[in-house]
Amino acid sequence: MFASFRSLTPAETQLARHVFGNSMDYARVRVHRGRLIPLLQHERIAMSPFGTMHFPPPIYRDDFAAADIGARHLFIHEMAHVWQHALGLKLWLDGSILACKGGYRNHSCYRYRDWLGQCDALNQFNMEQQADIIADFFVFRHTRDDAHVRRIIAAFRDNPADVRLLPRHTDFITPAAGARTR
Repeated sequence: MFASFRSLTPAETQLARHVFGNSMDYARVRVHRGRLIPLLQHERIAMSPFGTMHFPPPIYRDDFAAADIGARHLFIHEMAHVWQHALGLKLWLDGSILACKGGYRNHSCYRYRDWLGQCDALNQFNMEQQADIIADFFVFRHTRDDAHVRRIIAAFRDNPADVRLLPRHTDFITPAAGARTR
């Protein structure tokens, strides 16, 4: 099977422009349906070291702007790497250094919350932390006014001490199947 590349959809461009402004040439951005590193890249891991986003088939979307908030978070995270590349960061080098330090093994290179009290600027975070900060900010901005999120969080906002808010099960919804699992 041959790899397929595409440009950003108009909606993806609009979404990205809302976050990154005019800091890059969106017409040059490519989305690849497939792995950057066949056999070695996990099927749930996207990579964008050279300004092209590589999404293995299970996490690829034809239009990330029309996808669920989790897929949009991933899209903005990867667009942050495209932004970093557009501004001159050598992601392949920084990513290799993070990998050599073991940062990808347990996802520690993504954790930024422990550093929030010590850092005052975005440039004090590594490339993965920056991408997560930008993607998390995007999600916050786009879910705080979401009617579903407001409905779900209303009881917590009214009374966070209410024990009835605690989970009633250990189920979870698998993204691929859309069904609850135990």
